[in-house]
Amino acid sequence: MPDKQEGTTTKRQAQISILSQSGNEQVKQHVQGELFPKEKAIYLRYQEPAEAEMGRTFTTIRIDSGQLRIIRQGDVKFEQTFEKGARIIGYIETPQGQLETETVTTQLEVHLPSNPAETIRARWAYQLFVMGESAGEFSLELTVVPS
Repeated sequence: MPDKQEGTTTKRQAQISILSQSGNEQVKQHVQGELFPKEKAIYLRYQEPAEAEMGRTFTTIRIDSGQLRIIRQGDVKFEQTFEKGARIIGYIETPQGQLETETVTTQLEVHLPSNPAETIRARWAYQLFVMGESAGEFSLELTVVPS
């Protein structure tokens, strides 16, 4: 599929893979989405697949060299920022109500190549708290292959 021009931003199709681990549980997700640079960051946008059980929800991930931010809009609303060494408050909103989330990011590694055709990689680990209670430790790996 050809790139789309939107102002001075070039949108490209991309294959997005996310590997999430918590304890002995591992979840792999593969989706097709859009990739576009904006200022000094890279943005990804994709629709959550049916197996994620989030209804009709779109996810936007903003990646720069020191921070990763996830925003979900639709049936599930979620916003959380990850920055190494930082404790950051976010939220998740479901039909049952809104809950405060908080993460303490223990690892964040980002590879943003200067060539837009190269693979983008991010790896992060964090402790999650929901309404002040520990909800576990998680590690994620994101791989984005531009089409």
